[in-house]
Amino acid sequence: MSVVEGQVCWVKAATYTFTAALSVRTNGYPAFIGFTSTRGDGGQATITTSTNSVNLLEFDSFILDIFSWQNFVFSSTAGTPGAGLIWINGTQVYNVLFENCEFKGFSNAINMVNNFPEVDCLHLRNCKVHSCTSGNGALYLYAGNLGNRVELYGTLVESNTAYGVNLLIGQRGQGFYAVHSVFYNNGSYGIWAQSDRAAYQDTAIHMINSAVVSNSSDGIHMGNGGTGYPKYLHTYNSIYYGNGGYGISVESTPYALGYIVKGNGNAFGSNTSGAYQHIPMLPGEVTLTGDPFTSKSTGDFTLNSTSGAGAACKGVGWPTVIPS
Repeated sequence: MSVVEGQVCWVKAATYTFTAALSVRTNGYPAFIGFTSTRGDGGQATITTSTNSVNLLEFDSFILDIFSWQNFVFSSTAGTPGAGLIWINGTQVYNVLFENCEFKGFSNAINMVNNFPEVDCLHLRNCKVHSCTSGNGALYLYAGNLGNRVELYGTLVESNTAYGVNLLIGQRGQGFYAVHSVFYNNGSYGIWAQSDRAAYQDTAIHMINSAVVSNSSDGIHMGNGGTGYPKYLHTYNSIYYGNGGYGISVESTPYALGYIVKGNGNAFGSNTSGAYQHIPMLPGEVTLTGDPFTSKSTGDFTLNSTSGAGAACKGVGWPTVIPS
């Protein structure tokens, strides 16, 4: 599929089934936008495959500047699914945006690690990622290679077989940002962060106004996947609750070497192994004695008003006062 610079492709809501990958190549600023009856109404079109081992979207050439998909459901019903989106042939991409999109039933919803591409910024906004089966994680991401940056805004990553996010940190990357996002009920770590080199990397992981909840192992695990160690974690106004390991776990080697963690206004509760290991107590920490969410099993992660639970998180976010 080839599109030209500045082209907007409106896709009417229906189910479009493919038996081979959509190979996407362009040199401009294209946008694909789903709609139901009126352009701009936000209706979602469905792009799906039932063919084994088929990647639904493949980026396979040099791609410049903003490339966006808005209002789509991407899915696989294959017995042996491929990836939702995968980079091949060393593709270099700037500013890839998915907004109001759903990824479900793939091996990896997104695989950036296949050829370690240069991706100036991958954005997921108001998206949902679920029911992915790969042991490498639903979102297999790379934040390195001198400029790579991954941003999740208002995104739910839930009920995947293994990691919600498997993040490789590279040399002088711009980091991983989770803002107003939720990592829930994944089959291993909610987020696993490791380095792609046998050394520390100075790229940071940023958790802002987010929640890491009810994952089978640690909420966030910072450690060595056989290569090296990420160095920085910044966590602000985030909730770590009900995970099967620690809320946040940093392995002993990076801790001994001077791992750096910063944050304020975070809440911890009912994590099986404890709130955290190998990080200091941060300012403004809240200890939860109950489930803070209204109905997480039905996707409602608003705070309830229960004492020691949701009520304990209200009005304590940092900063409480903006300095004048």
